[in-house]
Amino acid sequence: MTVETLDELLVLPADPEARMDLEKLQGSWSSVEGRREVEFTFTGRQYTVRFRDGDVYTGMFDLVPDERPRTMIMWIHDGPKKHKGLTVMCVYEVVGDDLRWCPSQPGADDPPAEFPHVDDGRFLCTLLRRVKKAEG
Repeated sequence: MTVETLDELLVLPADPEARMDLEKLQGSWSSVEGRREVEFTFTGRQYTVRFRDGDVYTGMFDLVPDERPRTMIMWIHDGPKKHKGLTVMCVYEVVGDDLRWCPSQPGADDPPAEFPHVDDGRFLCTLLRRVKKAEG
């Protein structure tokens, strides 16, 4: 998938499933299982990923919910030099306040075919939980 202009990513997806998933993803998420501790923030079609070891990635994303597992395409606009400008193909699943997310290597053409176990050293499969806003 190529994006002609950044404006294409700023509009809501035409697909109703993609719109629902986009809405479900909004806000902050924190890892509860996985090889690296990470925090995600989704704002519209933009994301920020903060790994607790210091790496920070920002960019835009798109959703392809009609594939199984569902696919997320992430464009890295800013991050570590070796990944800046690359595309990351991911699989994702949102169930309630849990987000399961697993990326391919940055620059790879295809997402993982299925969700590996979070301990699988070949992948960075992560289970995240929605961060609840403090009341008051």
